[in-house]
Amino acid sequence: ATWSGPIGDPVVDAVVTGKNLALDHHGSPSIAATGGAFDGVFKGPFMNLAGEGKLTVGSVAIDGRGAGTVSADVSLSDGALRIAARAPSVNTNLDVSIGLDTPHSFEGHGTLVDSEIAPLLEIAGLAEADPGAVRGRISSSISFKGEMPNWSAATVTLDVAPITATVLDVPLAMSRGLRASLASRRVELESVPMTIGDLAVRV
Repeated sequence: ATWSGPIGDPVVDAVVTGKNLALDHHGSPSIAATGGAFDGVFKGPFMNLAGEGKLTVGSVAIDGRGAGTVSADVSLSDGALRIAARAPSVNTNLDVSIGLDTPHSFEGHGTLVDSEIAPLLEIAGLAEADPGAVRGRISSSISFKGEMPNWSAATVTLDVAPITATVLDVPLAMSRGLRASLASRRVELESVPMTIGDLAVRV
């Protein structure tokens, strides 16, 4: 790394490398990540750095249940940190932007594309003893926006594509997409028709 210019705001040219990185978060849910590595290059005035790098995580576990590997492209520019993450084992992509200045505004968008339902339930701790109890695939997307000091007031929109699945060999179908939204700490769920076996219901 090189460092030049005034002490108050020097110009930096740095190569950042990290190996064997790990995370152990004991909250709810607990998150453990091991086998991490980061390589990046950052340049410019210290108070307005810019650059990019790549993060790879060999193993992620949520509440002790494996969620596979994660990789992410990280960039820093114009006072914002941007992360484009991918979790291939669950066909999930997540793009997030976080402002570095107060109030640290954030926004993002994630997608889950044609993923098996059973492994997702297992990661969430909802798996049945019979691994074939739930069969089917799901696609969905989520968008969110807010400010870090008041993250509980964030706005969130979740869209779930039509689903065809079986639960304990009972057919379950949702013929059109479902949308749920969170705003001003209130959840709104659009009603959609669903069939469970020969029974027609609305949720």
